[in-house]
Amino acid sequence: MSLPAVNTDPEEFKKFHQLLTKGNPDYQPFYFPLVKNGKDPLPGISWKKNRKTFSEAYSLMREGFNIGIAGTDKDNLCIVDIDNLEAVGGAKTTLTVKSRKQIGRHCFYFTKDEPAQGEGAIFKNSAKQNIATENAGEVRSNWQYVVCSGSFVPCSEEEIRRIPEEDRIHAGKYRLCLESEVSNITYEELPEIYRTTLEERRATEIAASIKKIEKRQCKSWERQGQKNRSALFDLDIHDVTGRSNQPGKRFEMFAELHGSETGKNASISGDVLHCWRHNVSHNAITYLAVASGVSTCSQAGFPHGGGSSRVDVEDPYTQFTIWKYAKDHGYIPKSDPIPSKALIYCALNRELCTKEEITDGWKLPVSIYNRVLEDCKKEGIETGREPIKEKKRKQKIREGKPEKINVPFDVVAEHILENAHIFSMRDNKQIYLYKDGVYKNEDTEALLDTEIRNVHNEYYAKYWNEANPGFPLTHVPKATAKYVSEVLAYIRAYTHITRDSIEENQDRYINLKNGLFNLETWELEPHTPEIKLIRQIPVFYNEDAKCPQISKFLHDVVAEPDIDLLCEIAGYCLTTDCSHQKAFMLYGVGSNGKSVFLALLEALVGGENTSAESLQRLEFDKYRTAKLYGKLVNICGDIPDSKMHKSEVFKKLTSGLDLIDGENKYQDSFHFRNTAKLVFSANVLPEGKKDKAYYRRWVLVQFPNNFEGGKEDKTLITKLKDPEELSGFLNLALQGLKRLKENGKFSNDKSVEDTQREYEFNSNPIAAFMDECTRGSQEDIDAVLLHSTYVLWAEVNNKRVTPYNQFGKELKKLGYENYRNNEPRSNCTKKITYWCNIEITQEALDRLNWKKDTQACPSFLLATDAEKMQLGQAGQALPLPQTCLVNKPYCHSCVFNTEVTDKKDENANKIENSLTNNLEACPKMHFFDSISDRTGLQDRYVDEPVLKQKKLISEQQNEEYSVKNLEYIRSFRADLKRLVSDGHNFSVDNIPSLLDEFNRRYLGINRC
Repeated sequence: MSLPAVNTDPEEFKKFHQLLTKGNPDYQPFYFPLVKNGKDPLPGISWKKNRKTFSEAYSLMREGFNIGIAGTDKDNLCIVDIDNLEAVGGAKTTLTVKSRKQIGRHCFYFTKDEPAQGEGAIFKNSAKQNIATENAGEVRSNWQYVVCSGSFVPCSEEEIRRIPEEDRIHAGKYRLCLESEVSNITYEELPEIYRTTLEERRATEIAASIKKIEKRQCKSWERQGQKNRSALFDLDIHDVTGRSNQPGKRFEMFAELHGSETGKNASISGDVLHCWRHNVSHNAITYLAVASGVSTCSQAGFPHGGGSSRVDVEDPYTQFTIWKYAKDHGYIPKSDPIPSKALIYCALNRELCTKEEITDGWKLPVSIYNRVLEDCKKEGIETGREPIKEKKRKQKIREGKPEKINVPFDVVAEHILENAHIFSMRDNKQIYLYKDGVYKNEDTEALLDTEIRNVHNEYYAKYWNEANPGFPLTHVPKATAKYVSEVLAYIRAYTHITRDSIEENQDRYINLKNGLFNLETWELEPHTPEIKLIRQIPVFYNEDAKCPQISKFLHDVVAEPDIDLLCEIAGYCLTTDCSHQKAFMLYGVGSNGKSVFLALLEALVGGENTSAESLQRLEFDKYRTAKLYGKLVNICGDIPDSKMHKSEVFKKLTSGLDLIDGENKYQDSFHFRNTAKLVFSANVLPEGKKDKAYYRRWVLVQFPNNFEGGKEDKTLITKLKDPEELSGFLNLALQGLKRLKENGKFSNDKSVEDTQREYEFNSNPIAAFMDECTRGSQEDIDAVLLHSTYVLWAEVNNKRVTPYNQFGKELKKLGYENYRNNEPRSNCTKKITYWCNIEITQEALDRLNWKKDTQACPSFLLATDAEKMQLGQAGQALPLPQTCLVNKPYCHSCVFNTEVTDKKDENANKIENSLTNNLEACPKMHFFDSISDRTGLQDRYVDEPVLKQKKLISEQQNEEYSVKNLEYIRSFRADLKRLVSDGHNFSVDNIPSLLDEFNRRYLGINRC
């Protein structure tokens, strides 16, 4: 069956866009393509990554594609999707689109409400969140979409029959039905059905949270004995408030507590009472705590944003007061047994015993127990308990058989939970233990394993002494591995939280050794286990601390503009914020301070907050990304220069928004958002994919200085890690962080294009040279000439020179082709290598020659490492720059030019200055020969005088020149010998022809 004809309406979409953006020029709608005749995004790519501009979306709709529009967490769009007009009722007037069935509506609003995100998002009264009703429609504000006006999705015959007759002509079309400007809306202005739905979801979540806490409390109460269990602990909220046949409806029940006259400050749903004045919820116990005067509503209730009640039901006074109030008001029977902790209160309040005489927190000695019951009876308090009669020991004790002892695993688990602050992650079950101001999971299970066994032994000894006073304890059976696992499983079951629930506090504080640094108030606050932080910076905050050694180091290793940048990087690494979406690369050849700075950064952030994965391992090893969870920075020095063939993981890690798949070997996988900033160092940058999304994420910092040759301080890092220095560096980092927050960008910020150019220049110097200095040509170029030009470029730009053979291999990797040609000689042929269709640009020659040595003739390159280049000649002549050609007969741009003013002495000057071997002179006149003081014919150089004629090596006084000259002579001889042996089989008939061939091949003796 063929699909119906495409019937999109681009002009309708254009009108919709104009109305949507009218009066809001800064708003950029999030459009993306949908399939033709459908509502699904295009396959093969996430719609969230397929955003289109209006013009792009308009063109796609003209081709028949439908267009979707989404509200995101970065804009203020709120879409109210109405499926059932009767159920929703009225909605605030705004720009409205009819859906394809002509019975639904898409209402478009803008809202100034803050997005409901992070911990407790569901409890935030914001129109900027997603709310789904059962069948009335949805609020779509945060990464949810609807189909745009102008789109077309065909209706089935059944759907068409349900469309009003007058609208059937429009079946399948999304079209404007109210051409109005977009209105603003608040949470309170949303149709009531959406708000009611959200409140019911809140109630359900609160009830689930409260039931979890109640379950733990029940475990504790069960241990206090089932025989005398109080009905207080079985009450539900309806037992103390009465039942309503309208769940969720607000009614008058807190009037006596709040003084409410409207009766609209509380409601019941999900077996929980919700107080809308204080935004808390109550179960029966916390309600009675408020009613009895033990606590206030705001303190006793469970906060809507998550958290626990502050009523301690295990407190003896609290338990007694609530129990007595419930009994006096008829919520529990008159004969209800007094709870054990309430009985403890009666004993302590009457000073009938001390705390030391109470065992397990609730057991009284028999005599004191009976005395309390007697006193309560005298005071008119019905305890519901009977006195205990002293019993004789069991027969088996008389027979010499002690009672067998068993310590329930939940007893040990509750003991640990009462004496330690613990939580676990819901997804991968890792346990975090609070110690010294921070929650840690490293080695936590090992520590708990030991603690569980120790607590088990303590309880075993206690139970033994109570049950077998006539028998000495000679051996305590050890807790088994299974027993330990059961205790850990219990702890996980009652402490698990979501990963997202702790993120808000991670962004708000920097956890330091001596307190929490509040990034909102910029003040230091004391540690508290209530704020769940899983990282701590191992440095003390002292606002007066200085760091003279570190300041000097920073000035020594980078340029002045980059000092602030390094401090900003350090400050950025102290936070979990990744919103700037940047990674950092320190580069430079040799001992230049990169490794010292990375060690300093690790000392500041802390080894426990640092991972050390290379860029390549993160991209290709699925287990490596998990190492970054919970870390603040990933530091890896001297990463390899192997090419990055893909960068998807790198981009996700730097974004801070994308969910990352994490998996530790042999453990459950989990998802997380990365908080670790990526900091690397390299001598040569790894070549990356040539796309702007890759390069825009990099901040490159050059370390230009070299400290080799006795200049390095091998104890420097020890000096920099001094605690006082680190406290001073912390202040610099905080200043840098503050500057970063105020400016919204890093200092010395560069454009994406400049960053890409710098990156490529340092990741593949040969490719950079070819891009900068060559161009396509009909001619081919001699391989030696091309390499000699590259050598000059590398020296000018302070790059390591790639040898001739390796240079050729790298060119082939870049796609260049070469060939070898047999060229005739006087008595043989010689194979010469050429690179196809390449020529060196004249602009590059001029620029390179001038940069190489402004004190020498710019038409010549003086190679300084001839043997390494394997070229033989010390100097490689290049074509004259355009300036020299223009200024003939004398090159006025040459610093060695001397204008001849006296024509009579012109020939004398020519003779005197025509030849030289001075290294600082024009290299065109510079050649070395071990036999003669001169090479070449004098009359070939009459138009280019050079000063300072000097003798050869034997007469040279400068020892440095002598050494270099000797190297050049050796190179010359080696090249000449190679030419004679390879090209002429050691038989030369014509010396001038040999020299001409030598000049063409090695470009150094007589080029003019």
